[in-house]
Amino acid sequence: MKRLLAIGLTVALGGMSGCALTVHDARVDYKYTKAPAADFASSPEKIRVGNFEDSRGMDNPRIIMHSKNMYGNTMSGGTQAEKPVAEIVRDGVVQGLTTAKAHVVDDDPSVILSGDLMEYGYTVVQGLWTGTANTKLMLKLKLTSKTGNTIWSDTLLGKASYHAAMNPGEDALFRLTLDDLVERLQKNEDFQHALHVQ
Repeated sequence: MKRLLAIGLTVALGGMSGCALTVHDARVDYKYTKAPAADFASSPEKIRVGNFEDSRGMDNPRIIMHSKNMYGNTMSGGTQAEKPVAEIVRDGVVQGLTTAKAHVVDDDPSVILSGDLMEYGYTVVQGLWTGTANTKLMLKLKLTSKTGNTIWSDTLLGKASYHAAMNPGEDALFRLTLDDLVERLQKNEDFQHALHVQ
């Protein structure tokens, strides 16, 4: 559903009284299509990406973001993806690593990458005829050895900014933000060092 960004924060966040309690379906159908930001081909490590947790406190793990009412209060409605959001984030990480030529495996890994989705949301800065949606996706990541020793850990922030008269939809905003997070993981020098990238 495309909505005006500029005619009110409550509208931009889906907070009209008729919408704030309704759950809308959206297909994120995430595909990482950007050029690789790093080259992991020299890494000797075989990476298994484990299940990602969701610590956002959502009753429904498929909810991308809850609606807010005209007073800024979080409501039960919102937009839900086709599957749990943490799974979509995990898929994005796998796609990003594969694009960067990392050795991602299902069996017999040398290291295991786990994740925890901590936060996703956005704020809208309004102009007269247009608005800007500034998004933030927070993901805690940990790389461990097969014996469970932590090799690397960090909390990454994916961000995006969308400026227009119309909101492109919750799914499109989320895809833009996940693109940025996946790219930041590829570029993370400590992560590269942990994988012995030359």
